[in-house]
Amino acid sequence: KEGRSAAAIEHPHVLAIHAVGEQDGLPFIVMQLLQGRTLAEKRAADGPPPIGEVLRIGREIAEGLAAAHARGLLHRDIKPDNIFLEGPAESIRIIDFGLAGGRSGSEHDSARLTVDGAVVGTPAYMPTERIGEESLDATSDLFGLGVVLYELMAGRLPFEGHTIVSMLASIARGTPIPLAS
Repeated sequence: KEGRSAAAIEHPHVLAIHAVGEQDGLPFIVMQLLQGRTLAEKRAADGPPPIGEVLRIGREIAEGLAAAHARGLLHRDIKPDNIFLEGPAESIRIIDFGLAGGRSGSEHDSARLTVDGAVVGTPAYMPTERIGEESLDATSDLFGLGVVLYELMAGRLPFEGHTIVSMLASIARGTPIPLAS
């Protein structure tokens, strides 16, 4: 399912999927070989990037997401571990469309790709509509992008919690820690 979703997107900032199939009852995905590291690995090794690099990273992620959204697909788990920095230029590639789904009623309806009613994803990057009964749209991915950019600039998450429940409650309250602090 992940491969078929990602294969529908052809964009320089999205991992290229070349083939999806099954051989002897085992599914396979043939994808582009990437060399580099994830944004999470870069942040851990190098610390916060300069603001110009944060802006470039944000623009490239947004361009890749726009390509997915144009195809009716939502990533639904945008986080530093799913952003790959490729090669010496560290060009962005969005990876891991494992939770990918569509907007409600779209060709790639999310109900086909995830369990209805299940909380799936990474809580720190999850918008409130993922927690409740609301339908999802592109703003769900943009929330994750906003959390990624905040974290790159501040070196911490905008919402805090020591447990999944307290993290989700913090997000639901909707008041992030001011970036300036």
